[in-house]
Amino acid sequence: MTSKIRNGVFALFLAAIGLGLFSYPSGLSAQENEQSTNKAIQIVLEHKLRMQHILENDNVQVTVSNNTITLNGTVGTLEQKQQAEKDAHQVEESYKIVDNLVVKNPNATNQQVADNVIKEFQKHIFYSIFDWVVVEADSGNVTLKGWVYVPWHKPEFGQEAAKAAGVKKVINDITVLPISSTDDQIRAQAARLIYNDPAFENYADNTSPPIHIIVDNGRVILEGVVTSEFARGHAADLVQFGTDAISVNNQLVVAQ
Repeated sequence: MTSKIRNGVFALFLAAIGLGLFSYPSGLSAQENEQSTNKAIQIVLEHKLRMQHILENDNVQVTVSNNTITLNGTVGTLEQKQQAEKDAHQVEESYKIVDNLVVKNPNATNQQVADNVIKEFQKHIFYSIFDWVVVEADSGNVTLKGWVYVPWHKPEFGQEAAKAAGVKKVINDITVLPISSTDDQIRAQAARLIYNDPAFENYADNTSPPIHIIVDNGRVILEGVVTSEFARGHAADLVQFGTDAISVNNQLVVAQ
């Protein structure tokens, strides 16, 4: 046993004993010592899962043997499944992790699952008017498409999607837009023109402004929902004639 593993096991024993969850007997054989080590790993991991409300009412079963931690049972979200596996690695990083956890299926339709994901996005301020993310759901498998202008927004959207009810898997196909001071200037120009225009006063007051401005190497794509054909055309005209955009692709949809 390496020094690193010995130290990890010793820390597990101290943690389990400190929690009052485990008593470490003396004078063990090698096989008994391995069994005691496995029991300590199991107890500490189960405690971590309970503290995070992942393990409740015996929904998750933890078994440890042959240098392997196996997780069985059901969890409420994909985020909980991912966290349980992460916790297992943290408890004993030298062990193999077998994650058989299943995310509960609330019998939601594909549209309901997609709506659940969008609701998670809307809770967070990182979803800006310069991002546009489309959610496609198929039997719990969620695919994210669209654009983000800040690189770390892409993994953040993936993490938020994993919190939504009914999501079993997240495929993150979001495109990260290139870093460009010219594109940033066009973004700022377009946002000022649209949201300072009297025709869009009500849009600017919205906690989640409905017109999104995507800029990719000088080319602008307008995404979102507006209330009239006039608003749809007017937003595109403001960007086309008031900014340095090379082109404007108007994908705005008029609300029915």
